[in-house]
Amino acid sequence: RKDGHNWRKKKDGKTVKEAHERLKAGSVDVLHCYYAHGEENENFQRRSYWMLEEELSHIVLVHYREVKGNRT
Repeated sequence: RKDGHNWRKKKDGKTVKEAHERLKAGSVDVLHCYYAHGEENENFQRRSYWMLEEELSHIVLVHYREVKGNRT
């Protein structure tokens, strides 16, 4: 998570404010997903995914994206 980008912080000013989801395949939880938004550019986002299965939990996919336009 220490990737050199400035992410929006929680009210304590220290901890990165992240949303957490568990994504499912069918009815089974299979992935952790954490979402963070940029501090200077709120359209810049980071999404981190990793498997819930213990043998695969060392593999992490990090997705950086910049959302264009207004979301309604």
